[in-house]
Amino acid sequence: METNENSLKDYLAVLRRRKGLMIITFFSLLVISIIAAFLWPPTYRSTATILIRDQEIPRDLVPSTITSFADQRLMEIQARVVTSANLIKLIEDFDLYPDLRRRLPATEVVDEMRDDYSLDLVSADVIDPRTGRPTQATILFTLSFDYETPAIAQQVANRLVDLYLAENLRDRTERAQETTSFLTEQAEKLAREIGTLEERMSRFKQQNAGALPELYSINLQMMDRTEAELREIQRQIRVNNEALIYLQSELATTPKAAPIYSREGTVLPPDQQLSALQSQYATLSASYGPNHPDVASIRRQIEALKGEVGEVTDIGALETQMQTVLVELEGYRDRYGPEHPDVRRLDRQYERLTAERDAALEAQVAGSDSGGGSVDSGNSVSNPSYVALSARLAAAQAEQRALQIRQQQLADKMANYETRLVAAPEVEREFSEIIRDLDNARAKYQEIRSKQLAAEVSESLEQGRKGERFEVVDPAMLPTLPHTPNRLALLFLGLVLSMAGSIGTTAVSESMDSSVHSPNALAKLTGIAPIATIPMIENEIDVRQKRRRMWMIIGGVSAAVLITALLVNFLYKPLDVLWFILLRKLGI
Repeated sequence: METNENSLKDYLAVLRRRKGLMIITFFSLLVISIIAAFLWPPTYRSTATILIRDQEIPRDLVPSTITSFADQRLMEIQARVVTSANLIKLIEDFDLYPDLRRRLPATEVVDEMRDDYSLDLVSADVIDPRTGRPTQATILFTLSFDYETPAIAQQVANRLVDLYLAENLRDRTERAQETTSFLTEQAEKLAREIGTLEERMSRFKQQNAGALPELYSINLQMMDRTEAELREIQRQIRVNNEALIYLQSELATTPKAAPIYSREGTVLPPDQQLSALQSQYATLSASYGPNHPDVASIRRQIEALKGEVGEVTDIGALETQMQTVLVELEGYRDRYGPEHPDVRRLDRQYERLTAERDAALEAQVAGSDSGGGSVDSGNSVSNPSYVALSARLAAAQAEQRALQIRQQQLADKMANYETRLVAAPEVEREFSEIIRDLDNARAKYQEIRSKQLAAEVSESLEQGRKGERFEVVDPAMLPTLPHTPNRLALLFLGLVLSMAGSIGTTAVSESMDSSVHSPNALAKLTGIAPIATIPMIENEIDVRQKRRRMWMIIGGVSAAVLITALLVNFLYKPLDVLWFILLRKLGI
């Protein structure tokens, strides 16, 4: 048997049968949605707009020590502002969420306040001055706070703005101060290092006063000059030594006593007579023997003269030998060094002659004090030539001693200059190392000092609020309209849900009804098509019931409209105001 699908006529028949249920369901849901929309407690939002202004002075003139981006700093400031301690203080100051505070712990109340607080960034396309590339930069941001009381929402929003402004100023000032403090600490550290290096250099110069690199050429010149002077002194010593030898030889051949003249001729002085007799005695003793009368006679004369003049020690001859040995010693020492055997031999010979000369001088002094008659005594010298030669010899000896002293001084000076020149390379290496360290420290100090001065200027810039700062361009105002809920959207949603609910209720009611309402339904049920259809005949009772339902529907719709108007008038906006707004939008 052929089955027929439901046609539009069937659906319209369902609507006619269930229109009462649909209307009641629709208006019931609509009234509920209207009541819910207007009884939902309003929440007011107060919003402040803060502009991020760039620093007033060009960055080329006064660079800032704050290098992070504004959005990054805003996130850091937000993390420090919306802490639990700050939010709890705000909740206590403004007595926020009294119901929640009685029912929930403080942490959940703080979370609720964080949900009601919002920070929105506004960015723009700019050119980054550090890289020259296009980028997005935050130029302003908004702070909002939602609360059920408009005045409290405004006050809390303004307090949050104050906290952001104060935290931004404190953060920038602290960063500038930390930068300045760090650079100051580094500058002081480098200053101490420079002082240590300068003290080290001063000690080094004192320890190596004559071997510094800048004195190398001067030391070399002074060494050459000292060497030339030493050669001249050595030449003078040689010349003076020759003069000493000559004077000593002249003095040795000059008698101390003046010759005595008699009628027979010149008489020799006693010392010369003693020398002559000693020579004659040696000759006769060799020829005749010690017992010969002439030898015995000469011996008696010699003993008599010895008793008159005493033993004679020729001090002049000793000094002549000493000068000769000394000249030879200096030559060997310069040529072979102090450890050569000949140098050591001449040293011992010079020491022996010096000891003999000193012993002779002591004996001469002792003889003079005892009144003995010595040939070297000043009272026995009567020859003017001998006296003159002795004076010249003493002067030459004094000059020789002065030249020797000067020679030793020049030799020590030469050795000192040689030591300086030998030590000069090592001294120059250490000196260059100290100079390099000192120059590096001074360069770092100057660099740090320039950065420190720039940081101090940047700190003054931040303290004077001339740098980048937050400026409130639109303070938080007292909200007049609720931010939530959106009553029009809720009404529209309630209308949609009312229509869907009424249709759904009708569909469910129809699906649960097993009665037959049309020929097609009967044909489907029995499998046999009906022969004829008898229409419904309404009586007076049906008419009255239909009218009663109509008036009930009209009364329900009117009550819903009236309730809606009252709710709009008292909870949203007065009806006369809405009327004038509608007329203005329509241009009437």
